Amino acid sequence: MEVTNIVIFGTLGMLILAISIVAFVFIYQKKIIKRDLELQKIQAAYQKELLKATIEGQEKERKRIAQDLHDDIGAMLSTIKLSLVKILRGKSMDNGETEKLLNTKDLIDETVNSVRRLSRDLLPATLDEFGLVHALQQLLEKIESNSHLDIEFHHSVQAPRLDPTTELSLYRVVQELCNNIIKHSNATKIDISLKHEPQHLEIVVQDNGDGFVPSESSKSGASLGLKNIESRLSMINATINYDLVHSRGTKVLISMGYFYQSDN
Repeated sequence: MEVTNIVIFGTLGMLILAISIVAFVFIYQKKIIKRDLELQKIQAAYQKELLKATIEGQEKERKRIAQDLHDDIGAMLSTIKLSLVKILRGKSMDNGETEKLLNTKDLIDETVNSVRRLSRDLLPATLDEFGLVHALQQLLEKIESNSHLDIEFHHSVQAPRLDPTTELSLYRVVQELCNNIIKHSNATKIDISLKHEPQHLEIVVQDNGDGFVPSESSKSGASLGLKNIESRLSMINATINYDLVHSRGTKVLISMGYFYQSDN
């Protein structure tokens, strides 16, 4: 009888020990998984902050270059033009010299206009002053006037202002998408729509070109433009999807939740 009790108690003791070990391993693994998830969140947050700092640095550099172009280069070209005009007015020259100076003046005028266009491209002043819709409208009108593309832009007239970082990111993404269409798609038409819903925004960019959808396997070797698009959208928690249109072309959907810009 005593031997039987010893065996029973021994078996129970071993069973309790085994259960304790299993429970310890389970709790330990749970803690490891929890710690790994916390580390992943920290790393993701760090990567996002690093990405944000990089993009903000790029925009600051764009702003600096735009201001230098406008204030320094533009001012110097305007001064040269004024000096040239004074020479034309103050001295009598033969027709050959006058023609050369007039051609030089025209060349300076073209250069000044080019500098102004570059400055506006680098720093879209309309975006800060009037918001995303007006800035996109101005951008698309310029693209249409300087290309063979027919562009239609559908939007809400009473679109709310978003925070500056979000507006700038969306502007740059649409700008990059249009550049890609011009360079690679052989399209003749672009339809762009910007739709606001309560706390939600959608932008659709659709062309009638050759059609392109980046595959998962090709994303690692994607072009700098596509990487910039992904980076900017991830910074504002927006998503992007590419779809081939049944007839011809590509449809790109950008979607994000948003908050109204504070007046404070």
